[in-house]
Amino acid sequence: MKTIAIAMAVTAVLSLCALGAEPERFNNTICPVMGTKIPFTAEGSKSFIVHEGIRYEFCCPGCDATFKEDPAKCLAKLPNNGKIVDLGNALCPVMGGKVDKNVSVVYNGTRVHFCCPDCIKTFTADPEKYLKIAREKMNPAPEPSLTVAP
Repeated sequence: MKTIAIAMAVTAVLSLCALGAEPERFNNTICPVMGTKIPFTAEGSKSFIVHEGIRYEFCCPGCDATFKEDPAKCLAKLPNNGKIVDLGNALCPVMGGKVDKNVSVVYNGTRVHFCCPDCIKTFTADPEKYLKIAREKMNPAPEPSLTVAP
């Protein structure tokens, strides 16, 4: 009986710890309600909502009420329908070396991995540039083949 009581107490404590965890940030750069641009910053927007464990940014404080009315409609306006997907890149888009899977940032719903935290700072300055590099390194252009004319 004591074992069950201890197990229940431990479960309760772990559950409370999980509730205090930071939500994952989608880091959207377009408001899912108004469609207006939102600057990509480390701090995020002052107007946001946490929905199903993910933090979504808004352009203004009034958008959260509209989002709550129909989250699915709003999420459909975001990349990946508001879901976070892992790019799965093996090479750092900034330095070109092997990534550390524990060093990553989510940008517009896409998780990008880096070799070190300093590369995240560089990425944040121009995320579109480095996201493009990360995707290109995953799918490099095929080598041109030489053909001999008859």
